[in-house]
Formats: sequence, structure tokens, C-alpha cells
Amino acid sequence: QVFLLIPSSNQECRSLDFTGFAGTIVSDSNIDVYGNLILVNTSTYNVNNFSFKATSAGWTISMNGVQPSSALFFNGVGGGWTFNDNVTLSGNGGSIVITNGSLNTNGKIVDCAQFASSNANIRTVTINNSTITVRGNQTFPWLFGNTINLTFSATGSTIVMAGTTNTSDFQGGGL
Repeated sequence: QVFLLIPSSNQECRSLDFTGFAGTIVSDSNIDVYGNLILVNTSTYNVNNFSFKATSAGWTISMNGVQPSSALFFNGVGGGWTFNDNVTLSGNGGSIVITNGSLNTNGKIVDCAQFASSNANIRTVTINNSTITVRGNQTFPWLFGNTINLTFSATGSTIVMAGTTNTSDFQGGGL
């Protein structure tokens, strides 16, 4: 088995494409991605978090059936990402947090511990025709308490609160 060990400090890359790699990726720090992310189901991912920081739109994320326990953080001012396929983040740490930029779930199924965007930064969240299942035990598994400067579109979407605790803690910020 091949191991790719990423040292203990934030690591940065333009795009990260694991196509053709079979092995284990290990990082106890965030991996900052300034472009696309392509995971492959021939690898195991022991990564703290993926942090998306591009400052331009048009980037994609392909999970290819991989279910990492990592969080996905979107924090690129002016950046924009689209899910190419369904996204399942395993474990209680598998959150999706949009701080800056835009995220389009592209009609895909999303299963995560928390789905959040609660700040006053300029950001866009588009979940049209997606099913978003939040099953975490965080205080607010769905956290959109502060919707200042948020553009939000959810036409045809379904939000499922499936956590074992705090399932009523839906903070929608008036959406």
C-alpha cells in the first residue's frame, strides 16, 4: 500500500486530483485547495479538513463515492464551487461550512453532520433540487442564523434533520 503523508502544517495546492492513485492520504492539518478537488474510491483519506480558498468561480468537487470524515470549508472571497456528484461526509466532524464565495450542490444528494453559513460575508448557497441530510449532533446541525449578505436558493430541495440529538435545532435565519 502507498501512503501519501502531508506534513503537519496547512498545505496549499491549486487543484488536487487523486485520479490513478491507490493508497492512503494522511494529513493532520487542513489542505487548502485553490481549485478543483477529485477524490477516488481506490484511496483512503485521513485528512483533517479540506478548505477551499479560490478567489474565482468555476471550480468543481468530485467525491466519486468517497465518504471522508473531513469537513469541507468554503472561504474564498469570490470563489465558486459546484458538486459534480453526491457528497457524503462520514462522522460527526463532516461539516460543510460556507464562509465566503459560493457553493452549488448541483441537484446532488448531500449527507453531512452540519450544513452552515452564518456570517455577514458575501456568499451564495444554491441547493436547488438537492436533498440535504444533516445528521450531526452539533448544537445547530443546520446553521444559517446570520443571513446578512447571503444569496440563498433552494427551489425543489429537501432538508432532512436526521441527527440523534438536536434534531429540532434548525437555525434558518428567516430563509
